[in-house]
Amino acid sequence: MPTNPNRHHFRGVLILTLATFIWGTTFVVTKQALQNFPAASLVLARFLIAAVVFIPFLRLGRRLWIAAGELGVWLWLGFTTQ
Repeated sequence: MPTNPNRHHFRGVLILTLATFIWGTTFVVTKQALQNFPAASLVLARFLIAAVVFIPFLRLGRRLWIAAGELGVWLWLGFTTQ
């Protein structure tokens, strides 16, 4: 049974619009949050939420820890230079 290409196109545009809306509102939410919380606390909360979300996907292994350490250093450098 062939699928309707217009339906897939509409769905793709809808998902892209939703992702753009969510991404765009993060700036406003972050600006409002910084009025009530220190920047370091906000960053800590963001990383804790991300850690909780990704814990189910965690696979322990030496290569993973090496890659995570390297990425952590690059991310830390990015945050400290901002």
